[in-house]
Amino acid sequence: MDDYRLRNLSDSELKRRINQLRVLIWSAVGVILALQVFLLATGRSSVLLIALVFPLTPFILRSNKYYKEYRKRKGEL
Repeated sequence: MDDYRLRNLSDSELKRRINQLRVLIWSAVGVILALQVFLLATGRSSVLLIALVFPLTPFILRSNKYYKEYRKRKGEL
């Protein structure tokens, strides 16, 4: 989302998007960790599971951008 559209979001819409991204990120991390534990418990190799975290990078960066804008609006930055 470009900066112009980001600035025109209402506070509640911005907060909702931040929360959606956080839920998505933490859910994905939870699934990856559960898969890691399962593979360790069954004795299978799980070296490449860390590679599953890298596709989350754009979502993490977008969440940080939204949160920074939210903090600017609240006067914290």
